[in-house]
Amino acid sequence: MKSTQEKHWEVIEHLKEKYRLSKNELKIIEKIKEKTILCVSFTTDGGFNCESGEFYMEEDESSFKIKIKYEEKASSNINEIYLMPSTASVF
Repeated sequence: MKSTQEKHWEVIEHLKEKYRLSKNELKIIEKIKEKTILCVSFTTDGGFNCESGEFYMEEDESSFKIKIKYEEKASSNINEIYLMPSTASVF
């Protein structure tokens, strides 16, 4: 049976194939490989606001299609990263 972390990384790998992520976004994903992934959220309509973390149906410059919440193992700090701006070309 797959662990939660394995499932999260499968979803992330799928999203890397589905969306045209920038080189910088791919580097960010590589940097969190050693972190504990808590949640992977994504959408085709609307986006996640990078300031509030909330989902909105309206797409604007501050919204993103992918949100990954992770925990720093050493400090237990919880962080979020946002990938694929809603205004970018998706495919």
